[in-house]
Amino acid sequence: MPGLTKAEFDLVFLDPPYNRGEIAKIENALLQEGILKQDAVVVLETEKKQPELFQTENWELKKTSFYGDTAVYYYKKFNAKEKGVKI
Repeated sequence: MPGLTKAEFDLVFLDPPYNRGEIAKIENALLQEGILKQDAVVVLETEKKQPELFQTENWELKKTSFYGDTAVYYYKKFNAKEKGVKI
């Protein structure tokens, strides 16, 4: 994510274009750039029928909501010390 400072975020909202393969790129960038706090929450909006989801073991899926044709996934950056904490 070029242009971002080294600030650390604890909440990120993502609403990328559906079905374009962007989720994996965004996921990798979030992790590699080191811009997330250890217990950060990422809210990902995607298409309900063909969702693109985070694929690595670095996330814990905390909640899923459906609104018409849209799905919203709430991920928490994995932190073994806090596993099981509700958001």
